[in-house]
Amino acid sequence: MADYVQATVDLSPVLRAIDTVNRNVDIVNRNIAVVDQNLERVRRQTMNEIDLIKKQLKEMERQAKLTAAYQAALTEIVRVRQELEAKFGTHKQVRAYMLGILQATDLGLITKNTISKCTEELMISAPKYWLAPALIALAAWISDNKSLANRAVQEAFARNKEKTCLLFALITRRVSAGRAQGGKEPTDATFKWLNLYFSFQDPRKMKKSIIAYVDAYANGVFGYDKDNICRDHINHWMDELISENAHFGEEQRAYWLNFFQSKCYESQDESFVALKEICPQYPQINNYVSRIGASESEDGIKHYFKEIVNTEVDKKKLIADIDDQLMKLVERYDEDEEPLRDEETYLELVKKHKGDEDKAHIEMDAIYLSRRKDQPVDFAQRLRESITGGEADISAKKTALMLMGGYISNAFNEFVTATKGEYPQVIDLTIVEPGKVTGNVGTSFNFVAQTENGENREELIAELSRQYNDAKKKTLDSITDEEAEKTKKTGIILCCLFFLALIPLFIGLSKLSKAKKMRKANEDLREAVNRYYDTQKNRNIDRLNKALDARAIANKTVEDFLANEAENEVIVL
Repeated sequence: MADYVQATVDLSPVLRAIDTVNRNVDIVNRNIAVVDQNLERVRRQTMNEIDLIKKQLKEMERQAKLTAAYQAALTEIVRVRQELEAKFGTHKQVRAYMLGILQATDLGLITKNTISKCTEELMISAPKYWLAPALIALAAWISDNKSLANRAVQEAFARNKEKTCLLFALITRRVSAGRAQGGKEPTDATFKWLNLYFSFQDPRKMKKSIIAYVDAYANGVFGYDKDNICRDHINHWMDELISENAHFGEEQRAYWLNFFQSKCYESQDESFVALKEICPQYPQINNYVSRIGASESEDGIKHYFKEIVNTEVDKKKLIADIDDQLMKLVERYDEDEEPLRDEETYLELVKKHKGDEDKAHIEMDAIYLSRRKDQPVDFAQRLRESITGGEADISAKKTALMLMGGYISNAFNEFVTATKGEYPQVIDLTIVEPGKVTGNVGTSFNFVAQTENGENREELIAELSRQYNDAKKKTLDSITDEEAEKTKKTGIILCCLFFLALIPLFIGLSKLSKAKKMRKANEDLREAVNRYYDTQKNRNIDRLNKALDARAIANKTVEDFLANEAENEVIVL
C-alpha cells in the first residue's frame, strides 16, 4: 500500500493580500465619495453663481431699460413742451392775463399795462381759443371801450357759447356782489348770462358741475332772480325728462326703494338668530322690523334726510366754491390741447418714477378713471347722486331735495308700509328633534306651538320639556337587558357542566363575559340617552326663550312705530 504524504498549504499571505486589497478598495470608494461630494458642492456653487449672474444680468437689463425710458422721457418732454408752446403758447399767455385780472380783489387795481397787453392781436394769434376774445372783452369793459367789448363778446360767443356764458355769469356775479357791498344797485347781467348758460344745457347729458351752479343759484349766490328766468330752465329740464320717458316716475321710485332697502340690515342678536331658526314667519317679521330700523335708527333714513334739511347752508363757502369754479374754468385747457397735455403728464410721471413706465401707466389710468366718472348723465341722476353720494356739499343735497323731494317722500311712504300687512299677529314655533343618540337608538318628535307675544311662555317651555322627557323615557324603555340575561343564563348552565368536559366551561365563561359587556354597553347607552336628551332639552328651551324674547322686541318695535304712524310714514322735505 502506497504511502501518502499530506501537504499543508499556508494561505494567510493570500488572505492578508486580499484584506489589503479590500481596504484599498474601501479607501478608493471613500475617496470617490469625497470627490463626488466636492463635485456636488462645486456644482451647487456653480449653479448659485450662474443664478446670481442671471439675476445681475436681469437687473442690469431692467436698469438699462429704466435708464433708457428715463432718458427718452427727458428728451420727449422737451419736444412736447416745444410743440405745446408752438401750438398753444398764446393760450397759456391768455390764461395768465385773465387770471391776473380775476385775482385782483378790485377791478380798479388792474394795471393799465396788463390791460394794454390784452389787444385784439391775441384773438388773431389764438384763432380758435374762446378765452382770448373773452379776455379782450373783459379788458375793453374795464377800459370802458364798449365797441371793442361787444365785438370781442360776439367772437367769444361764436367760438364757445357755453363757456363764454358761464364765464361772464361768474364774472358779473362778482361785480354785482361788489356793487351790492358798496351800496349800489346790483346788475341784472348775471341772470342774463346764467339764463343763456342754462338754456344750452341738455338735461339728458349733464356734468357734475351743473349741480354746483344750480345750488349756488338756489341759495342766492348769484343774487335775486326776481323774474325767475333761471328757475324756469331748471323746472323745464325735469319736465323734459318726464315728457320723454314714460317710465320716469317708476325709475325714480325704483331707485329710492333700492336706496332705502340698502339701509336695512338683519339683526345678529342671539335672540333674533334663535327666532329665525324656529319661526317659519321670521322672513315677514324681519322684513317689516328691518324697514322700521332702517327708518328710525340713529343713522337711519329719517335722520339722514332730517340732517340735510335742518343743516344751515354756509353761504360763504358757497361763494368761495363758485369763485373756485371760475378760476378752474379759466385755468382748464381746451380739448384740442388735451392729447399733448396728457402726453406731457405721462412723461413727467415716467421721469418721476425714474423710468418705470408701469408705475406711470397706473397713475395715468387713475387720471383717466377720474375723468370717466364725470361722464354726462341725465339731470335726475345728477340730483340723485348729489343726495346719496358722499362728495356733494350739504347745500347741494338740500337743493337736490327741493327738486326730487316728491319722489323720495312717495317712495319712502311705500317702503315703510309695503310689508306692514304681512307682519304676523300670531307666529308658529317649530323645533324638530331627530332623536338620534347613536345608530337607530332614539325617538324623534316635532314640537309645534303658537304665540302672539310670548304670553304663554311657561306653557310652551313646559310642553317642550314634557315632550323631551317622554322621548327620553320611550328611548330608555327600548333599551333592555333581556338579551344579556339570556346570555348570562346560558353561560351559567354551561359552567355547571364543566365536570363533563372542559369545553362547556370555556364556552360558559365566554358567555358570562359577553353578558357582562352587554349590560355595561346598555348602561353606557342609557347614560348617553340621558345626556343627549337633557342637553338637547336645555339647549332648545334656551333657544325657545330667546326666540320669545325676540318676538317681544319685534312687537314692541312695531307697536312704537305704529303709535306715531302718521309721522313715521312721511319724510318732510
